[in-house]
Amino acid sequence: MLFRVIFILGLFLSSACQEHPSVDDAFGLRVIELEIDSEDRSKLRLGLYNETTVPARLHSRDQSRKVRLRHVGASTRDDFKRNYEVTLADESFLGMNQFRLSGESTDPTGLRSLLSYRLFEKVGFPVPKIEPVWLQVNGSLLGLYLLVEPIEKAFFDQRSLAVQSLYKLKLNRATFEEEYLRFPERAYSLKEGPFGYEPLKDLIRQIHHPDWQSCNNHWSRSIDQQSVIDYMAVSLLIRNRDGINNNFFMFQSERTAPFKILPWDMDLALKSIILDNGFSQDFDRWRTNALFTRFLDCYQSQVLARVDELIDSDLSLDEVITPLLEELSSKIQQAYNVDPVFSQRNRSSVIVHYQSEFERWYLQIQNHRD
Repeated sequence: MLFRVIFILGLFLSSACQEHPSVDDAFGLRVIELEIDSEDRSKLRLGLYNETTVPARLHSRDQSRKVRLRHVGASTRDDFKRNYEVTLADESFLGMNQFRLSGESTDPTGLRSLLSYRLFEKVGFPVPKIEPVWLQVNGSLLGLYLLVEPIEKAFFDQRSLAVQSLYKLKLNRATFEEEYLRFPERAYSLKEGPFGYEPLKDLIRQIHHPDWQSCNNHWSRSIDQQSVIDYMAVSLLIRNRDGINNNFFMFQSERTAPFKILPWDMDLALKSIILDNGFSQDFDRWRTNALFTRFLDCYQSQVLARVDELIDSDLSLDEVITPLLEELSSKIQQAYNVDPVFSQRNRSSVIVHYQSEFERWYLQIQNHRD
């Protein structure tokens, strides 16, 4: 199994020496063409930091839609490949009324995000629709992007899930400390909810309640325990360290329901190598968050047991990683090599880096299983 995975990843390296194929076929990836009036495109550039939206037209295969565009991304607006939020004016596109086109500056091939979301999905989390696409604007090639569904009310409606309160953790500040009771908007974005920040503030108060420290049933009334166990277990497995005080969602189906977690923004997962002393060495990072600190005080053994269960079930290897690499490697490797931004860099070193990262990750998993 390990040899098979390394062989697949090796295809990325070998393709770096091949001639560039024609971009007309988009390497089997969906082509997205955005058509923007020249004046509106100038407005979009000038409004990079002030949420300016402009009208445009989206073309893909046999579909054409009126849309509105704006630049998004808290820390990526100065990147070579800027991110776009696309809002449909009338008809939906791929069942969505809004989506993002992400340039993935920290995950150039998109594989970290694609692999990580697939693993969370296999464990049972609702995850956004995500696929690699080939983006053009007014006929000019922008290259390899990820099309990502946003997590908002429509996300829940399409999956027949109830949601009343929805919050996104942001800016690496969402530590659930009491200091944010006064100004929760500094660390949490309110995405949905008639009660504003009150449900979240109630959760923060409960986290610091003495009952939580005594590990009694106070937990079950406040947060779904299995949701936290699964989120931490998968995050430990893929080293999702950016998803501790940042980049995940909390939601309630109704005012009195326990909170559940939804993963988000996986571009930094599967990046840094696990140390030899196992997954628990990451717990110091998780203890920078009051929610996860209280949870580990009560359920650390259950989290580690869930990690072992995922590894022993071959969920990460046979069922997720290898099939996805086989499905996407030939498409992404070719697109990456002729991407107008990535192809100007030392693409061979990036591919070698990805190959090395995944090889080491598999070896760690294999050693843990043995």
